Amino acid sequence: MLKHLLPSKPGTEPLAEALKACRSHFVWAAIFSALVNLLYLTPTLYMMQVYDRVVPTSGLLTLGLLTVAAVLALAALAGLDWLRGRLMLRAGLRLDRMLSGKVLQRVMDLQAKAPTTQALREFDNVRTAIAGQGMLALFDAPWTPIYLLCCFLLHPAIGVLTLVGGLILFALAWLNERDTRPRLNKAIQTQNHAYAAQETIAGQAEVVRALGMRQSSIARQIEQRRHATAAQADAQLAGGRYSGAIKFLRLVMQSAALGLAAFLAVKGDISAGAIIASSVLLSRAVAPVELLVGVWPSLVQGVSSWKTLTELFASTASVERERTTLPAPKGRLQVEAISVKFPMTENPQLRGVSFSLKPGQTLGVVGASGSGKTTLARVISGALKPHSGAVRLDGAEFDAREGDELARWIGYLPQTPSLFAGTIKDNISRFSTATGVDQETADGAAV
Repeated sequence: MLKHLLPSKPGTEPLAEALKACRSHFVWAAIFSALVNLLYLTPTLYMMQVYDRVVPTSGLLTLGLLTVAAVLALAALAGLDWLRGRLMLRAGLRLDRMLSGKVLQRVMDLQAKAPTTQALREFDNVRTAIAGQGMLALFDAPWTPIYLLCCFLLHPAIGVLTLVGGLILFALAWLNERDTRPRLNKAIQTQNHAYAAQETIAGQAEVVRALGMRQSSIARQIEQRRHATAAQADAQLAGGRYSGAIKFLRLVMQSAALGLAAFLAVKGDISAGAIIASSVLLSRAVAPVELLVGVWPSLVQGVSSWKTLTELFASTASVERERTTLPAPKGRLQVEAISVKFPMTENPQLRGVSFSLKPGQTLGVVGASGSGKTTLARVISGALKPHSGAVRLDGAEFDAREGDELARWIGYLPQTPSLFAGTIKDNISRFSTATGVDQETADGAAV
């Protein structure tokens, strides 16, 4: 499963490295899951020994020893179950430490492309899926055949009942996956679009108020939320039908196991202790399937979000490529046939613009409103990538320098000035203390 999720496209190396870094967590969680599932046999063995050895012989000492052993085994089960849950939580935290900064960096590097403001939410979906019950259910699922084998050891008839019931449960789980996957994907996409639209309106609140668009914007957002909520409800209702059917079938199978075991005990084919044991074993055999159906939406959302992150990293592969350290630029600027065309527009904002400036020269750009002056300034400052052409500083393309390193040599005043959350000094020093610059140096830069 881990190998299947490892991305291989150029630019996705950080995702693969982060997932590999959590491999030890997954391995130990799988080992603890194996021990947990073996210890789940404790109640079955305890009841069989009580009914078959203690009750016929009135052996109170045997009962005491069996009870102590059972309590110790169940305590070990609880401890191991807690440990594997903690391991998966730690795996999610490690992913967060390794990838959250890189995800933000990739989002900022999208520049002229449509940025996916939901990237961190997608990443949180992945982290939640790993740290939740879904992964533990996946670790428990391979042990279903072990419990099935134990049922056959009790009696072939009980084993056949468990096998038939398990096959029906698997069929229901497969139908649930087939029926709910497209609904879940639609619900996730619709919800993401609704969130993106809300963030866009919130960011343009001043324009919305000035144009008298408050009521229409609210109505539009409510309509988008209604579609998202309806799609999510449809997916949950579809999954709920199968969850209810699986729970009903599991209860019927447990009762059938008790009845069948009682019939076999009356005939003398099995002991009295095997009556309760058969019901417990059958319940453990089908429990992972029922749990998987319950957590399936979160697993599907986690996989979908992982694919979205893979596409994001693949589309911004140039962010973390190795670069040669260049000397401080002298200021020779070359703009070579740059063109810019924004999405959803017919004509390009810039087309084949070329010029060069030597150190010390000044250039003023004059033109009508909407002629592309601001767009040209954004390209020259490195805030926007042209669709074609190149901008060079001392003969080196802008991409030859890392983004923050390039920005050290460029002064840029946006068309709509604004301050980021923090002090005036923090804004002037570009929040350099957050990247390890000492306070004295930052204070000097602010002055």
